[in-house]
Amino acid sequence: FRAQVLPVLMVEAAVALAWLVTAARERRFRAFGIAALALAGGVWFCKSAPADVFVDESNGWLQLARHARDHGDARLAAQRATRAIEANPRNVYALVELGMSLDRQEDVGGAIQRLRDALSVDPGCNDALEALLALHFRRRQWALLEATAAQAVHGQPNIEVPHYWLGRMHRERGRAEEALRAFHEALKRDTRSFRTAKALGETLAGMQ
Repeated sequence: FRAQVLPVLMVEAAVALAWLVTAARERRFRAFGIAALALAGGVWFCKSAPADVFVDESNGWLQLARHARDHGDARLAAQRATRAIEANPRNVYALVELGMSLDRQEDVGGAIQRLRDALSVDPGCNDALEALLALHFRRRQWALLEATAAQAVHGQPNIEVPHYWLGRMHRERGRAEEALRAFHEALKRDTRSFRTAKALGETLAGMQ
């Protein structure tokens, strides 16, 4: 797989040049300075960047799969992720991508299996764990969510992800006290987690 670099950088430099001319005409000096720096950077990158960037076949298909899913074509994303896995069966992110794409196609069983496959390849892959727990939450598969979270806590006791989703599950089921405990456990492991702090605050507000 080959990705052309220079055409992209040339476009960026052209945009910076147009911005520079506009700023000069309108006498917006701060914008002029920023545009000048952007143009200089674009010219420098054009001179120093390689003409192409090469990636291996598996990751090339993975990038194409992500592009398709980002543009709403889950079926094409699944096909491309499958090609990525065929090229490298241990590409954990391709397995995650396939799982997420299958979930969008309502193939819940296939999605769960692919995400479990990803965790089998790399038990520490938080992307796979996050996607699997989120899937169980959206599908209200409470027993599977609890089992997956418990396994993750046992294998990775210092991560926030399983505790956060346990808290979300408890709150969804009307178990405010259990939700608070889970969110507190999540914050102990990641004190900067905005989503956990937000969920904790919302839970406390709902109890008043």
